[in-house]
Amino acid sequence: MTYDWDFYDMTKSVQYRPSAGAFSTARDQNRSFWLNGQVDSGSSIQTTNLESSTSIFQPGLIVINHDDQTARNISTDALVGKTPRTRGRTQWCVGLGTNGILLLIGGNHKSISDTVDRGVGDLVPMDRVHVFDVSSIYDERVSTGGTWYEQPVTGDIPERRVDFCVMKASAADLSSFNIYMYGGLGANNVIFDDIYVLSMPSFSKLAPRARVGTFADGGKHGRKYIRATLDAMVTPAIELVKEK
Repeated sequence: MTYDWDFYDMTKSVQYRPSAGAFSTARDQNRSFWLNGQVDSGSSIQTTNLESSTSIFQPGLIVINHDDQTARNISTDALVGKTPRTRGRTQWCVGLGTNGILLLIGGNHKSISDTVDRGVGDLVPMDRVHVFDVSSIYDERVSTGGTWYEQPVTGDIPERRVDFCVMKASAADLSSFNIYMYGGLGANNVIFDDIYVLSMPSFSKLAPRARVGTFADGGKHGRKYIRATLDAMVTPAIELVKEK
């Protein structure tokens, strides 16, 4: 079976297409979300003229409506101020609140005025997560930025990192669920080979298996989970790694 791809012009809401943002999809609402990100010489055709050392972090939460192929760029000033994030992760969680929540974890951040590519850069602490109430984008009484909450995390806290992967596994009745986090890239280019579990709604973290690795011994970053089974998490190989 063959499916045709189509293109929808989002430039009225997003002038330059950013890379390295955090993204999730709410399938029950036909909405997708892209948080912050960066513009550089490889992020879009329009920015290929930028120097290779240039990286400009972008604010905003792009909300894509798949029903009518439109997009809104919602302010994230209440969340990040003038220091947007890149290379973190969001996880869509249904069953919490009226329309579910977006959970924002980790990444790095820097000032909008700082245009130098700083690699891993200033990493975001992992002892707290941010929660976006998706119902707030439908509430006309709420400001255009929607509603964000900061939630402390207890237990075994991971080291700061970017480019890790996350996925959710829910209880059958949706009364609780776990967010699994694997790998990532930390300070001094340390590549992690560990798994942490964020238990919801208690917001406690535990590490069922923890091992810090490097390229030489199997650490991984830049991957994405695609499926969870009863005893395994499946992730495709989408970055160059060296196994032992």
